[in-house]
Amino acid sequence: MDVSIDAEHITNAHLHTFAFLQENQEAILTLLLSTLLEQYAELQELYGYEPEEMQQVMPDLTEIQAFRDLLSPHSICIMNEQKEGLCCIGVEAECTWDEEHDVGFMTYATQHCTIGAGDHACNKYEAEVLLKL
Repeated sequence: MDVSIDAEHITNAHLHTFAFLQENQEAILTLLLSTLLEQYAELQELYGYEPEEMQQVMPDLTEIQAFRDLLSPHSICIMNEQKEGLCCIGVEAECTWDEEHDVGFMTYATQHCTIGAGDHACNKYEAEVLLKL
């Protein structure tokens, strides 16, 4: 998996965030997948697959472990946008339901997470909005 920092110069906040990411991988992953599970039925409706295809690319799920077969994370972006010395973290993953655009997560610590298309994971505006939650 690629990890990048969205900056010309690495700051202490970037380094602190990288260490936070390493120490809290499980909690961050649980936040991302729990948020996805909460919004998953809405996404199924939005994508509108026919029932047969839906079972292949976006089957009904009741637990976060089931995403294991549907998602493949490939990049993490440590953003410049930060609060209290901790930067937002974006994660982009390939997904079965949108192979062209992927799925993107933006998170701050283990507190908040937003979801969008793949480019959501490195979007400065999305990071700024997230920090206001």
